Amino acid sequence: MPRLRHNILSGFLMLLSFMTYGQGLVQCGGHIVFENGGYLVVDGSGHYYDTLNGKVDIYGNGDLLIPGDWTNVSTSGVFTTNAGKVTLTGGVQQIKGGDMTLFPTLELSGTADKTLDVSALVGGGFSTGGAGQLNCNNRNLILNTQTLVVNNKTPSGIVQTGGGIVSETPNSIGYGTVEWVVRETGGSFEIPFRSLTGVGIPYQFTIQTAGVNAIDSGFVSVATYPTGVVASPNNRELPGGVLNTFNEYGVENAHRLIDRYWLVGTPNYSTKPFGVSRYGYQDAEWNTSNTSSNDILENNLRPMRYAMSSNTWLYSRAGQDNAISNYAEGVANDFEGIWTLSDSTICPVARFIHVGNCEQSPISFNDLSTISTGTIDAWDWEFGDGNTSLLQNSVNVYSAPNVYNVLLKVQGNTGCLDSVRVPVTIDTKAIADFMYDDDPLVDIPVQFTSLSQNTTSWDWDFGDFNSDNVENPKHTYGAESSYLVTLIANNIANCPDTVTKSIDVNLPSLFLLPSAFSPGTLDNINPTFGLSTLQRVSEFSMTIYNRWGEKIFESDDISKRWDGTYQNKPVPAGSYFYIVWFRDRTMQGRAINGSVLLVR
Repeated sequence: MPRLRHNILSGFLMLLSFMTYGQGLVQCGGHIVFENGGYLVVDGSGHYYDTLNGKVDIYGNGDLLIPGDWTNVSTSGVFTTNAGKVTLTGGVQQIKGGDMTLFPTLELSGTADKTLDVSALVGGGFSTGGAGQLNCNNRNLILNTQTLVVNNKTPSGIVQTGGGIVSETPNSIGYGTVEWVVRETGGSFEIPFRSLTGVGIPYQFTIQTAGVNAIDSGFVSVATYPTGVVASPNNRELPGGVLNTFNEYGVENAHRLIDRYWLVGTPNYSTKPFGVSRYGYQDAEWNTSNTSSNDILENNLRPMRYAMSSNTWLYSRAGQDNAISNYAEGVANDFEGIWTLSDSTICPVARFIHVGNCEQSPISFNDLSTISTGTIDAWDWEFGDGNTSLLQNSVNVYSAPNVYNVLLKVQGNTGCLDSVRVPVTIDTKAIADFMYDDDPLVDIPVQFTSLSQNTTSWDWDFGDFNSDNVENPKHTYGAESSYLVTLIANNIANCPDTVTKSIDVNLPSLFLLPSAFSPGTLDNINPTFGLSTLQRVSEFSMTIYNRWGEKIFESDDISKRWDGTYQNKPVPAGSYFYIVWFRDRTMQGRAINGSVLLVR
């Protein structure tokens, strides 16, 4: 049986029924009254359980000590005054049930942290609040997505003696909220937030200009939680309604934002309170040596507030940072909003574009980096293929198609660095080549055949102001000349290649020998016999034989023709045989044999 210690008897009155036994104290509609100095101790692992609107009246400094869970499943707040205290003295304890308990003072004690499974109030729930406190006596109160209402309008509403309040929720994206009902008062209020690992990250708001209550219950609500440390997406999970983590330069996934958010509200005011906020943080939320992926100069951390109306972060360099105590504060404001901390150093923003995408061709890399104030003094390119450059704008030639991660690092005159890495796709280049018919001739179609590789389109220029775009065209030249034929072969990646070849187009090889001639006639038609051609020939010879095989004429000059005589005497009419041999313009030997009819 738990025991009632004898020094409570003078101040203890049981108005209805309650039971104490080995599992705790069950209040079944009973009414417990504590006079000044009275206290009730529930020994062992006993729990408090209010099931039928039981009431507890505590006067003065009465104390109710509970080693087990606190459960309120009634429809009342249990306590009917703002005085007294409840002390949680056990190990792991929960405040739970179906209704909010209106604790006057709640002290955390014992051997382990305490958890809210239902929202709770401390400070007293009557007569515009009381002087009660949350006393974190070397223990933490884990909010577990619930709300803790501090209904004490003075800065002493929360007392930190080694413990604190955990707003963030283990193993889930969520947070609990502290609502401090400060009403129309001023002063410095500190919420002793702690991280899941026990690091102190207090939030302090100093009210310089008190707000005006709308319904006599103006409060400042505060919640905080950390984000992941990966570089992209940075600062996730985002708070509700926040669409990006753009910093002042408009860069998403900004690595100059701390890995934590604060959500601050000021409801129930017709005129908002005004003052300065101080944001506590831990090293792991900004420092790369503590697993963060950020690039931050700690001494320059400043608060940023998100503007829902414009979907932007309102950035300010005003304020201060204390790198020893790990807090940053801004200038006076109205507290309300979603906040994070950003490195306020004036830094450049690294950006670039590239022109070109083909292997074995120059790719231009053009710097588009900006800086709001000052200058950018250094550029460092890594092109992803082992090549580098320190020029502002540079050119690189890739030897093979691939996806290359191009890194640009820039440095401002403040010494602050920024970098951007962009995957650049380099495509396969077309290879242009072609062939054409041997011995191209005037007025005879010439066949052109593409030998190109990796191509889907062909642009031909035949050198005579004519063109075509089929793969294997035919073209007819109208004049003898040398022509420069160009083929531009391209592919779907728009990586063209060009080849140009010289082509000699000649007149057709016309070699004419008459079948008959009439020397000495008056009409002077075919008076001599010989080879007629417009082409240039060399090594020419012509021999004429009579029907008996006797050689009667011979010439090695194409201009010296047979006049139908032999030994200066006319030969009789009849058929004569000839053999003509020469080399044409291609130096190919040609032989022509036949007979000619001499007519007189």
